[in-house]
Formats: sequence, C-alpha cells, structure tokens
Amino acid sequence: PDRTTVARVLPGLQLPGRRQRLFDARHRRHVLLDVAHNEQAAGALAEALRQMQWPGRIHLVLAMRADKDHAAFYRALESEVDFWYITRVEQPRCLPAETLLGRLVEQGATAVRGPYADVPAAYEDACRQSGTDDMILVCGSFFTVSAMMQMANTPFTPDPER
Repeated sequence: PDRTTVARVLPGLQLPGRRQRLFDARHRRHVLLDVAHNEQAAGALAEALRQMQWPGRIHLVLAMRADKDHAAFYRALESEVDFWYITRVEQPRCLPAETLLGRLVEQGATAVRGPYADVPAAYEDACRQSGTDDMILVCGSFFTVSAMMQMANTPFTPDPER
C-alpha cells in the first residue's frame, strides 16, 4: 500500500483489548478493556482517561504478573481511578491477589477491594458497587483482559460513543 492509504487507514485501526470500549447489556455498565501492564502503558491509559472526561466514577478490576512494577503502575493511574478491585488470573506468572493488594496499600491506596478469586468475581462486585454512569476498567495484563473477554454469561457489545 502507498503512504496515502496507510495514513487514511491507520487512525481507524484498533487492537482488541487496547482501550476497547464495550457495553455490558446484562449489568447496564460501560466497560473499558486495556492490556496496560507497565508504567508507560498505565501513563498512556491515564492520559486517555483524562481526555475521555468520563462523567462517573472509574472502577478498576486489576490482576498483574509478578514481574511488573506494581508501584509505578499504581502511581500512573491513582489520580484517575476511584476504586480498585484486586484479583488474579489462573496463570503461573500472575501475582497472588493478596500480595498485589498489599503492595497497592503500601503505596497509599485506600479505595481497594478484594482480594477476589478471579476476574469474574471482581467484575461482578465492581458492577454491584457501581452506577450506570460509572465505568468498569479492566487491565493489568493480556491475561486479565482475556479472562474478561471469556465471561460467557455477559453479553458485551461495542459501547456507543459518548
């Protein structure tokens, strides 16, 4: 393809799981999936959240691998996230939820819930604790987002632009 075609098509491309907006019809909740798992990606996600100017609160469902800088990840997102729901995924490199929760509390996190046994349990509680104007953000790893996408009992559709 020529440069003109690339320049026209590139802005419209979307990687599934990277700032992917969905709507959960069962819970009537707005959902944002992002595979952010390091400080740089968390910073870019924080900037995207600021630009969205979401009218409600942001509830973050988070599971991360053990080898990541959890403190830097938290610091990058702390001003944009209202509530943190700490969980884990069934993957050997995932940090136990209890450990991740403790590390965030050490950083000063107070609006932290959990630990949860898995992503669906954390998501269900986030839905119960949130309102229809709130957003459920799921991030921390490709595994976390994948676990969310595999929730068979939740019909996700693309979220209409606000």
